[in-house]
Amino acid sequence: MLQILRIIEDEKFIQSRKALRKNKLLNQLKDGSNNNDNLIFEIDPATEEAARNVATTYDRLGFILKHDKELEDEFIRWQSYIIADMWLFTKDLVNKKWSSRNKQYLKEFERLSQKALENESIDKTASK
Repeated sequence: MLQILRIIEDEKFIQSRKALRKNKLLNQLKDGSNNNDNLIFEIDPATEEAARNVATTYDRLGFILKHDKELEDEFIRWQSYIIADMWLFTKDLVNKKWSSRNKQYLKEFERLSQKALENESIDKTASK
């Protein structure tokens, strides 16, 4: 658990998440307000590097957590909004750009994100 806390409290990881939230193009992709598939190729290198840092960090966490289902479930309940949010910012980069050469690239991030998105849907349904 301590290792997981070190990972999510890493300053570069925190700053990378902030950079994604501030980026106009990523916000357009996240909101689905722009159907331009080429938009991902217009993202500046610094933001793309921040996105890759976030995605690979969550991929590493997904790999660690899949070996302890109980801990993974607790982590999802605790961090699902953030994981889901970061997936929505990065999924077009992951699926349309980075995974083009290796279909298994960042699959643990995607798996963890799907669980987080499901948890968020459950939470929203329960609060109504």
